[in-house]
Amino acid sequence: MTPARARTSIEHRLTIEHGATQALSESESLAEAAPKIIATVCRTLGWQCGSSWIYVPAEDALKYTASWGLPGKAIEQFLEATQAMKQAREPGGLLRRAWLGGEPVWTRDVDSDTSFQRAPAALKAGLHSAFGFPFKAGDEVLGVMEFFSGAIRRPDSGLLDCMRYLGSQIGHFALRAAAQERFQSSIELAAIGIAHVGESGRFLHVNQWLCDLLGYTRDELLHLTVKDVSHPDDKTITDDMRAKLRSGHTGSFQLEKRYLRKDGSPVWVALTVAVQRALSGEPLHDIAVFADISERKRAEEDLRNSEARFRSLTELSSDWYWEQDSELRFTKFDGNRRASGGYTPAAAILGKRGWEIPGAIASSANWRMSRLSVTRSLISRTSPRKSKSRCGSTIAGIGSTRTRRRIRDRRSCLHSTSSRPTT
Repeated sequence: MTPARARTSIEHRLTIEHGATQALSESESLAEAAPKIIATVCRTLGWQCGSSWIYVPAEDALKYTASWGLPGKAIEQFLEATQAMKQAREPGGLLRRAWLGGEPVWTRDVDSDTSFQRAPAALKAGLHSAFGFPFKAGDEVLGVMEFFSGAIRRPDSGLLDCMRYLGSQIGHFALRAAAQERFQSSIELAAIGIAHVGESGRFLHVNQWLCDLLGYTRDELLHLTVKDVSHPDDKTITDDMRAKLRSGHTGSFQLEKRYLRKDGSPVWVALTVAVQRALSGEPLHDIAVFADISERKRAEEDLRNSEARFRSLTELSSDWYWEQDSELRFTKFDGNRRASGGYTPAAAILGKRGWEIPGAIASSANWRMSRLSVTRSLISRTSPRKSKSRCGSTIAGIGSTRTRRRIRDRRSCLHSTSSRPTT
């Protein structure tokens, strides 16, 4: 090889390597990068067209993914014929030899290769020389690229070495892209909302579940900030925690807050937020996970309203209301403070059994009967209001203050006695 030709060969290799690196850096998938790489190789070398194939393990075959070619009907027809093919694991052919052998392959003239099935279409398009190379991750062949020239060219070992290096670059990119695609699919199929949020609070990425929850399209959400869709009363509740998160004072945080759907209706969300950092440690974006807890919030509100109605009812119908656990200890004590002169004995009663209350006579017959009655109720489960909780059975009761009535009855008795005629 003459010095001038050697110099040209090196320049071609550098141009191809630079163009391929740029194509990979600008693309999110191999299907997007492949036509750019093929165009770079063909334009640099003066070849007519090429195509890219990916290995599909489930089918144990190569499947067409992309192509590029110079303008012209004959080239288009050849690439259409290429696209319609499926390369199974069997001997012969340019693609299959590169795939099964795991090394670049050169064919000086496809017309002389009896195993090349597309020879008639290639000759009709004026194509002769061809080469193909596998792209690999380690020893694993992930796919093959092939190229065709309108001239008959001698094998170029330097070019094949360049393709071997390029195949390694493409292979590692394909592996990362496949992993990213699986990750993206997991995010899209997740039964929770997932979003990436920038430092300014703007949505950078959202999955479909979050779009459905808030009633926006993906494009609409990507033009909004978190505060744009937050309930007015909850717009700033994450500000302090986000600042601590980005400064590294905490690894993640969780809280519950309200958002507003596009139609203005509120939705309660359990929010978990962490931060994605660069290798340098600088924060890139927040990763936010959203779980819809609106049903739970409604159930809690219904329970509070029910308890409030029950409390009002018991206060109207009695002076006191209490609850006891399975050990007969008071866990709740409340009542009608007006009927009791504003006094509540809760502080002295909570955590004690009835016969342990200060002033109670544990040995009295009344307490013995009360204890026996409540115990029987626990065993037979015939209490008027008894519920199963995480802590076991709960006994509830109501009562009235008898002090004033007893004083009134005693005064009436004394008055009756004093007014009785003597004999």
